Amino acid sequence: MRKPLIRSTLLLVLGLAVSGLTGSRLHAADAQKKAPPPLYDPQTLTLPGNRISLLDAIRITLENDPNIKLREQESLAAKGIWQTETGKFDSSIAATAQYLFTQQALTLSQQAAEKKNRTDIQKQIDENQADVQTYQAEVTELTKLQANPTGYQMVVADPKLVVVQARVDNYNEKIAAETDPAQQAALIAERDAYIADNLAGSKSDLASSQTQVAKDTVRLAKLGDVPTTTQQTNATLDLKALFPYRDGVTLGLLASGAYTANGYKGKPKQIEYGGLGVEDQYTASVGFSIAASLLRNRGRDATDAFEMAGKIDYEASELSYKWEASISVLNTVSAYWNLVGAQEVLKAAETSAGLQTRSLDITDALIAADEIPRAERARALASRASGEALVATARRVVDEARVALALAMGVAVDSGANAPYAADVFTDAVERDVLNALSPAPLTTIAFERRYDLKAAYKLVESGGILVRKAETDLRPKLDVTGQVTANGIAETSLSQMSSGWTAPSFQAGLAFEKPVGNNTARGLFAQSKAQLAQRTINVRDLQRNIQANIVQTLATLRDAADQVERSREAVQAYASTIESERERFRSSETTLLDTILTQDYQTSALVTYSQAKQIYATLLARLRYETGTLVDETPGGNVVREGALLHLPTAPKAP
Repeated sequence: MRKPLIRSTLLLVLGLAVSGLTGSRLHAADAQKKAPPPLYDPQTLTLPGNRISLLDAIRITLENDPNIKLREQESLAAKGIWQTETGKFDSSIAATAQYLFTQQALTLSQQAAEKKNRTDIQKQIDENQADVQTYQAEVTELTKLQANPTGYQMVVADPKLVVVQARVDNYNEKIAAETDPAQQAALIAERDAYIADNLAGSKSDLASSQTQVAKDTVRLAKLGDVPTTTQQTNATLDLKALFPYRDGVTLGLLASGAYTANGYKGKPKQIEYGGLGVEDQYTASVGFSIAASLLRNRGRDATDAFEMAGKIDYEASELSYKWEASISVLNTVSAYWNLVGAQEVLKAAETSAGLQTRSLDITDALIAADEIPRAERARALASRASGEALVATARRVVDEARVALALAMGVAVDSGANAPYAADVFTDAVERDVLNALSPAPLTTIAFERRYDLKAAYKLVESGGILVRKAETDLRPKLDVTGQVTANGIAETSLSQMSSGWTAPSFQAGLAFEKPVGNNTARGLFAQSKAQLAQRTINVRDLQRNIQANIVQTLATLRDAADQVERSREAVQAYASTIESERERFRSSETTLLDTILTQDYQTSALVTYSQAKQIYATLLARLRYETGTLVDETPGGNVVREGALLHLPTAPKAP
């Protein structure tokens, strides 16, 4: 029987499945124990001397800025979406196995029929057994009669024996009355032959009845008890390999098999043993299939649109990821120059406070020499206090700028030691000749060629066009065709008989047509896709417009900042030569203390203005680099910012 084998196989498969699930849980637990650290864990930096150069600040920004990391993850997510759409065209192999074992109690009518069958056989046995006894008595009596035909009178009241006895008696009377010896001998022979024929007939009937009794007894024994339960076993296995193509056609390879067995519980399948007489059946089928779309979903524009658009969207996200580096670098550069400016203002404030202290000392000396009134000391004290207040304010601004720089770099700040000072200073050089030679148009051309955000916007327009074509193909009605060709086999009792039970080919074909009335869903999606494409196109043109306007504005503002740097430098130099002479004049009483204080305030104000002008110029220089897409360079090793991009103006392409 194959049932134990099938059950054993099923138990083995279930065991392997449970083992696999257990192993999966163990592997999952191991994976949790060995989980990698989080993708973003902001560093807490402590730098030597608590100072950092601009290039180091930019390098740390490119490594730690969360905005860059977020863009990177968005790009990876877009890649995952693209990969998901690509997966729709992956070949697939599917296997489905099913085992069904069903037990069902026989109905009362079915059990009654089975019981009647056995009762009828037993009745036949009883009848034949009675015949055996009758024929046995006939043989016994006829044997005795044959041994003594003239003297034995049969005593069994059997119709056959009564007839025989009467006939023999008739023969005996004739023999006794016959005087002719020859005739008498003939009658004796005829009588004896008659007795022998009847004896032989009774023996034959006896043997026949005994044989039938034996057969019916064996037959009844084979049937056994009346069955009470039916058992049905069904096992199926379906295998399918599908190969989808990007033109809307899907090819498939098919194979299936089934096993069916029906019978009574505890009984063989043969009828003579009480079974149903139904043989185990094996069926199998192999072939191939094809499915194709003739209207809607036909062609690559329809079936592969989301994959193509996903690939382009991923490329756009990669470009946005690269552009995020420029945004982060610009923020860090701005924060760094803001810190440099704050440090220079603090230095100027400390210098001014020192001068105010020296002025107070000079004032005290002049008062002691009775060269100026004592009331001037109050003015000197107020000036010194004002200078110290300016120093405190400048220190606060420096501290705020340090933290702002650390945040722009993407590092954590848990104490003042993690907020670095700027190690670089402003350059006094202004590339006036290069600046005067620059014009917006060539710089705009550079920006349109290099800016990754603009390239990403172009990519989105391209993917939007693909989705519009997809939505347009969805306006078609649906007409799909399917076909299948198979070879089928069947066998009973043994699977080996399948070799002679194959027939081929069998065909199956189908058409599916659908045309929505109004087609509003497809029309609405088409309108949406066109609107989204229009939005993306508007974004491109608007971005170009903003880039062009920003370059014009930044370039003009940069020229003004360059003028401010030059004028502020001249003012600082002039006040530097004036302050000492003014102090000497105050010592010789040629000028008042108020004049000296005002001159010192003017010098401090000039230093602050000069620092602010250099900060604005340096920041605008980085801004112009940003707007033209020349702030960050892409290298095989990653994004880098070269020192020249921070100190020098971008170079416009030469006219052909």
